[in-house]
Amino acid sequence: MSPRRLLLRSLQYHKGIHIAVALGVAVGAATLAGAFIVGDSVRESLRNLTLDRLGRIDEALVADRYFRAALAGELPGETAPAILIRGSAEAADTGARASQVNLQGVDEHFWAMFPGSEAPELGLRDVAVNQSLAHELGVEAGAALLLRFQTDTLVPSESVMGRKTENVRTLRVTVKAVLPDRGPGRFGLQPSQQLPLNAFLSLTALQRALEQQGKANALLATAPEGLDATLREKLELVDLELDIEPIEVGVRLQTGRIVLEPAAADAALAAAQQSGLDATPVLTYLANTIRDAERQIPLLHGDRARRRNARRASRSRRRRAALGRPNRAEQWAAKDLGASSAIW
Repeated sequence: MSPRRLLLRSLQYHKGIHIAVALGVAVGAATLAGAFIVGDSVRESLRNLTLDRLGRIDEALVADRYFRAALAGELPGETAPAILIRGSAEAADTGARASQVNLQGVDEHFWAMFPGSEAPELGLRDVAVNQSLAHELGVEAGAALLLRFQTDTLVPSESVMGRKTENVRTLRVTVKAVLPDRGPGRFGLQPSQQLPLNAFLSLTALQRALEQQGKANALLATAPEGLDATLREKLELVDLELDIEPIEVGVRLQTGRIVLEPAAADAALAAAQQSGLDATPVLTYLANTIRDAERQIPLLHGDRARRRNARRASRSRRRRAALGRPNRAEQWAAKDLGASSAIW
């Protein structure tokens, strides 16, 4: 029997098994091909959604503090200042509410990032909402909304320095336009497939409501070369919420935040060392009670200085002695305690 005839008879005898194997291979190949096709389709769909909600925005800076909005005009390329915060919205007529609303103060530079989209003209009491938020509240153009948000979001109310009352602002606005859930209506910097609840106000209106005139907490920009380097050059102390104040024995670097951040403190100490200046870190804190024998003073503040070395501490003591007398707070504390001196 020839090899060819043997092969044909083998195939005929085991044709059931061979057909099953062929069908299995076909099904497997079809499944893999379909998975690749679906995966590419999903990946492309997610990419398109991301590009759609970002427009021409390539880079974004969102800070935990407010800085000069004019900083955007000092950077190369197209840069839009913005205020991005979270809040809630309520329909004034029906009482319908929505939480986790993205309140966004923007100007004409933001709308220019979305070519082909019509920019609504927003006054100080106007708001533009996307379709998702309009559907959630059941409102249309011309309806009145109540927007609620914290005015001091950079200092949490649960912290020692945060305000416990009167830190929530309510702003009554009128819906000027309802934006479709695409383009700027879908804008968001968080990677999510869910439709955001967006409310857009004019940058000036949100600045006034937050008592942050001329400030922003976000920069949205295209990606020109040298953007990062230019940003470092243009930053000023006020953008970092830092201030240098002259005092009797030198200058004082202070911050409007709760504490001076370690990076800022280390940079200040390094700059002082390079300039041949003495620097002393000082922590100002609240004291529940200062006690001397049977007397006590409730709720004062104190300053604690950490000396780098004994030589620096000696110079600091000589500077304090050169002033001649303690300050008024020290005089009052010593008098109330009946002590000759107060040590902080």
